[in-house]
Amino acid sequence: MLGGRDIYSKNHVRTQWELQHLKTFTTILMQLDQWNVHKSNDEVISYQESEIISLRKQISQLKSELKKATELETRQYINIPKGRLLSFLDLCIQMQDIKLPTNKEIVFAEFPIVWVKLICKYFREDHEEIDFNRVRRYFPKDRRNPGSRSSAIPADQHLFEIKGVKKEIKKS
Repeated sequence: MLGGRDIYSKNHVRTQWELQHLKTFTTILMQLDQWNVHKSNDEVISYQESEIISLRKQISQLKSELKKATELETRQYINIPKGRLLSFLDLCIQMQDIKLPTNKEIVFAEFPIVWVKLICKYFREDHEEIDFNRVRRYFPKDRRNPGSRSSAIPADQHLFEIKGVKKEIKKS
């Protein structure tokens, strides 16, 4: 007899098959065991202590990264007088067209959404937050083909024109 069972019994093959399935099922359950029933208290404590140490290191690293990431953050904003946001947006749009003598843009953003984020993050209109979607309408993905969702700055808000200064180069 093996384990209280007779190996010569007619049910022996079935019993072995059931035991194999039970072992497989137990293995699966142990992998899903959230309460660590199959482990001793020492094993559980050891695992949890190592996990706590690992998480403390991760928290320390994340705090350091957060401090570095928020180093340039500010609580102050640049205020735009009420009703003059579109005039300011017009200046930002003009800045995108300014070229250096080498024919390279003086400011360049591959995606116009960068301008929208910059304006909404660091500027306020009459000390109020600027609506992201409102600004987004004036910075389409493709300026040559703006589409129906974008808008142009109204003529009455086009108050300034940015021009380059022509300087003569003196010959020595």
